[in-house]
Amino acid sequence: MSETEGQVPTHVGFIMDGNRRWSRANGKNYEQGYNRAMDVLEAVVEHAGKKGVKFVTTYTFSTENWNRPKIEIDLLMRLFEYALMERVQALHKKNVRFRAIGRLSGFSKSIQEKLSQEVERTKNNTGVTLTLALNYGGHAEIADAVNKLIASGKQEVTENDIQQSLYDPDLPPVDLIIRTSGEERISGFMLWEADYAELYFLEKNWPDLTTQDIDIALEDYIQRKRNFGA
Repeated sequence: MSETEGQVPTHVGFIMDGNRRWSRANGKNYEQGYNRAMDVLEAVVEHAGKKGVKFVTTYTFSTENWNRPKIEIDLLMRLFEYALMERVQALHKKNVRFRAIGRLSGFSKSIQEKLSQEVERTKNNTGVTLTLALNYGGHAEIADAVNKLIASGKQEVTENDIQQSLYDPDLPPVDLIIRTSGEERISGFMLWEADYAELYFLEKNWPDLTTQDIDIALEDYIQRKRNFGA
């Protein structure tokens, strides 16, 4: 048996794809679709924690998402503020610790302040850690880490230097990435942290995801043999 075979993953990443497709297929507007997506996220985070997962990171808003129509960007920004006020507080009551990674300075001061407030509010929680990847790109994270090291005067960079300069160096490696909507790629998600991640793809869109789907994905992971190059 390999080192991790038979164990629940410590860190699961979710690429929450298919929200707009779900909205169109079900005759809903995008706001309804994204609200449904947040319902699913709450349920998934709580369920993953109960199953023994310690860290959940979600690809919530990528650096490329700014290219979407302005009306949709405005909607997403409003929903972010709502989520930070309502959804994260609900998870706080369930002992979830909240974090955020990405180029957070790209958001409004109001959103940045709310992010900081919720990180501070939940920092002593001992349940699953939920990290939202916001204005995030895997290439951007590595580039930002290298630039941080250059600014510090580093002349030679090691892998550990880069690890310690990531958006959240305390995040453990991603063990499992689950992507919905039938797309089979990681789209720049956690490139450094997910170099040995197992991949699991579902045909259904994110708003249709159930806790049973999570159970099946976790069981699939548990059955895999991970040799890490050995």
